[in-house]
Amino acid sequence: RDLHSFPTRRSSDLEGRDATNELTWLCLDLQEKYQREAPNLTVRFFSGSPPRLMQRCVEVIATGCGLPALYNDEVMVPALCDLGIPLEDARNYAMNGCNQVDIQGLSHMGLEDGELNLAKCLELALHGGLSPITGRQAGAKTLPAEEIHDFDTLKAQVWAQIRHATALLTRKANVFQQAIAESAPHLFRSLFLGQCVERGLDMKRGGCLYNHGQFLTEGIANTGDSLYTIKRLVFEEGRYSLPELVALLDADWEGHAELLAEVTERFPKYGNDVQEVDALAAEAVECFFRALNTHQTWRGGTYSGGLSVFVRAPEYGRDLAAGADGRRKGQLVADSCGPSAGRDRTGPTAMLLSAARLPHRLATSGFCLNMKFSPTVFSGDRDAGVAKVGELFGTYFRLGGQQLMVNVVDVATLRAAQADPDSYRNLVVRVGGFCARFVTLDPALQEDIIARTTHTT
Repeated sequence: RDLHSFPTRRSSDLEGRDATNELTWLCLDLQEKYQREAPNLTVRFFSGSPPRLMQRCVEVIATGCGLPALYNDEVMVPALCDLGIPLEDARNYAMNGCNQVDIQGLSHMGLEDGELNLAKCLELALHGGLSPITGRQAGAKTLPAEEIHDFDTLKAQVWAQIRHATALLTRKANVFQQAIAESAPHLFRSLFLGQCVERGLDMKRGGCLYNHGQFLTEGIANTGDSLYTIKRLVFEEGRYSLPELVALLDADWEGHAELLAEVTERFPKYGNDVQEVDALAAEAVECFFRALNTHQTWRGGTYSGGLSVFVRAPEYGRDLAAGADGRRKGQLVADSCGPSAGRDRTGPTAMLLSAARLPHRLATSGFCLNMKFSPTVFSGDRDAGVAKVGELFGTYFRLGGQQLMVNVVDVATLRAAQADPDSYRNLVVRVGGFCARFVTLDPALQEDIIARTTHTT
């Protein structure tokens, strides 16, 4: 995956001035012409970026190639500074692999030290730390459902599970870091990192100037939606006790089709500009990211968080029982920091408003958001479509959104590609931090991409 990295086109130079140049336009022209899924082209924006840059990026994205990915320096750079990285070095960040962040020539930031499914932490909190899948103690021993009598107490149990998992995962990551450093040194790469040479230390042993770690997360929307549903059904309306609702979920909603339809179709969901739901999702993310900041890497840095869904949404879903958000047992978790597939029903503006409420500045490993537009948005008056979408993206960045990845494709085309792969070998889609030929993806990932809301306006 490192070979798929591409030198990021910076929005500003090390002094904070606009760095858009001839190479910027050339890279975009080549992507538009050749429609490659790799290298992973990224364009960074800041308040001083020329308006034409966003317009040109949207024009290229509108061709359906899934690139470039868009980043917001107004969030990313301060997030890195919060880790203690000086401003000049923070401005020199680049993507490594999919969307993980490194400081060019100065860091080894872990990339993927581990990952936590927030929806699993909620599931464990509902069972006192026991996994309903295995029946074993998989989390911290917290209160059983019978002893949780108010919503604040429930949230406290979830946050306790998140903090427990964070401590456990960072300890395991440090053991792994030490094992790799002692058994598999990276001599060649270390020779190109000045501090490693000066210190006489391999990059895996803390030889770099910045040796932070990066954990990723999943299940953000599932967690927010589930917490809202529990709050409403149990603690506000009193329609079920918490043990009754837990038993219902353990039975995978069997015998409760009417309630499942009500929860799925009529309860507010993250991604629709409902502040109460969005705030619950944001609280869960903030709990995890702040917990990470309290742990140090074996290499000598600080852990922080991010989100790169990559190909793991089906895998994480298979390890989950049914959820209070309407998920059935084994179904995949929500994509990126966006809503669960198809649950955002009030348009792209509302979806972006919800996503912007998450704590993007706490994420230093990239905080991905996938969007999917129909090609009809750019048909007819293409320039008007490009301008409208460009302003939408710019507004999201001004609200504090960190990153955007965009597909422009319709469901009919994706279904046709499934039915006749040979005729669609060149169909490129954005998956989760990277692009790929659609027909080469696992069927579960294909269905995930198809299920994402297709915005038509």
